[in-house]
Amino acid sequence: AKFEPIGDLNLAFPITGTVTNYRRDLNLDTAIASMTYQQNGVTFLREIFSSPVDNVMVMRLSADQAGKIHFSASLSTPQTDNISITTVGGDTLVLHGDSGGSGPVSGDLPFESRVKIVPQGGTMSAEGNTLTITNANSALIFIDAATAFKKYNDISGNPTSLTTARIAAAAVKSFDQLRTNHIAEHQRL
Repeated sequence: AKFEPIGDLNLAFPITGTVTNYRRDLNLDTAIASMTYQQNGVTFLREIFSSPVDNVMVMRLSADQAGKIHFSASLSTPQTDNISITTVGGDTLVLHGDSGGSGPVSGDLPFESRVKIVPQGGTMSAEGNTLTITNANSALIFIDAATAFKKYNDISGNPTSLTTARIAAAAVKSFDQLRTNHIAEHQRL
């Protein structure tokens, strides 16, 4: 449906015990949002940025102790037309659909949202439309979305090719390289 988001990335963490020192931050000099908290003696850090260099959103989940990153990831959407949510290759979630029309206007615009998870250490499994990461030291999450829109009279774009290529290009880079390039371009802009 028009004027609705493509969807949401849902991350579920198995929280046990008390969470303390929760803090969220948005650094306008680096355009990086971060969140930290402590739980059971472990400090967790989440960093997120939308890279103008790699054209993907990058999220890193880390902890100050090895093997402490555990979570599951899934996608959901308020869209209702021709929706499919699948896992691909054991490390990627894909939400595909089209925008549907409005009244007498067909307006079918194919779209796709793709999420690739690259854990460091631990294990990752796919079950149904959910990816689960257990005992990782950290995890990089790459998020992208695209439509078939090229211009007002051309919707021949291929959102699958776009999201696949952009994430593949970003995923071969280290987090430090992605972050450094993002900050340099943000500050230049």
